[in-house]
Amino acid sequence: MEYLLFVYIICFIGFLFILHFVYLFIVSRNTQKWLSTMGKINNSKMEIIYQDIGNDRNASYKAKVEYQYVINGNTYFSKKIFIGDYTRRNFPFSVKSFIKNYTKDKEVLVYYNPTDFKSSVLETGVHSIIYRELFAGILFVVLSIIMITKESFFVSLIQ
Repeated sequence: MEYLLFVYIICFIGFLFILHFVYLFIVSRNTQKWLSTMGKINNSKMEIIYQDIGNDRNASYKAKVEYQYVINGNTYFSKKIFIGDYTRRNFPFSVKSFIKNYTKDKEVLVYYNPTDFKSSVLETGVHSIIYRELFAGILFVVLSIIMITKESFFVSLIQ
C-alpha cells in the first residue's frame, strides 16, 4: 500500500509539472499580443547561486535585470525578462548574453499586459527553457507507469 501511494505521488508531481508547463506556454504565447513602450534598464548582473551537495559545491547562474517603464504617467518597475526566466542555468555563457543585451541605462522596448500594466517582459513568445517543465513532468509520469508495471522489481529493491 505504501508503495502505491509513493508511485501515485510521483505521478501527481509529474502532472503538476505538465500543468505548470501548459500555464507558462499559454501566458508566454499571450505576451505576443501585449502592447509595448520604451523603458530603461536600471541594473543588470549575473547572480551566482552556490549549492553544496555532499562534498561538491555546484554553481548555477541567473540573469538579474531590473528595468522601468512609464504608462499613462505612472512609472512601473519589473525584473522579468521573459515568462519562465526564473530558472537557473548551469553555464554562465547562457546568462551572459542576457547581461550583454540589457546593459545598465540602455533604452529597451518593454512589452506590458494591457489589462495589468505591472506585468511586463523584455522578450515575448515561448522560450525553450519552459520545456524543462514538460520534460520533467513526462519523466515523472513515465517513471510512475514503469513503477506500476514493474512493481515486483521495485518492491524487491526497497526490501
